[in-house]
Amino acid sequence: MKESAITIGIYDEKELFGNLIYFVFDRMDGIQPCLRSSSEYELFANLKIFCPQIFLISLLKAKGYHCAFIKKIKQEYPLLKIIAYVFGIGLTQESTSKIICSGASAILTDSHSLGEMDNAIRDVMEKDFHRNDIVSDTLYSYYRSNMASRPSFGQAPTFNEREIQLVELRRSGLTAEQIAEKMCLGKKSIDMGFCNLYRKFDCHNFHELIVQFDAEMI
Repeated sequence: MKESAITIGIYDEKELFGNLIYFVFDRMDGIQPCLRSSSEYELFANLKIFCPQIFLISLLKAKGYHCAFIKKIKQEYPLLKIIAYVFGIGLTQESTSKIICSGASAILTDSHSLGEMDNAIRDVMEKDFHRNDIVSDTLYSYYRSNMASRPSFGQAPTFNEREIQLVELRRSGLTAEQIAEKMCLGKKSIDMGFCNLYRKFDCHNFHELIVQFDAEMI
């Protein structure tokens, strides 16, 4: 086991990809592959033995049952960070949004380089999300279409000064503990602050919150 390495598991129904990516991860600095699963049963059995920090889940296409699968994992292991790796051209704006809402911290495709994958892993560990071109374009489009179709019942919520500080600190890569220290607050106060933000702006995760934040700051 590499010292202080990010532990990562791999789920892949096609074992050839799983074996290949395991081999690649094993040779990357600071990353330690530790689990390989090729079925849902095997994945949950492995997680009972050892839970890595990140799980890379490969999807041949972004189907509804894949989102339900990711959601099931997050419900049983809420601290486990998930990266969805999608093959082919089946990734639409709608399916991207559903994958994010199901609990994935990042989405990659087979068109992304190993460097992008490495960046995604480190971003997910440090900031709990990785936003690339696919995620950015999809979330902006999804947000705008939903806001355009949403009936207006008074003024839309806005970010106050403390909320802006919270979002900017988290976006810079600080953990909840580091933000708490910087703002002279307890970690529970920071966690509650983000829960209130998600509720206030009707967001499921930090990805969606950032989209609304950027739209307001423009």
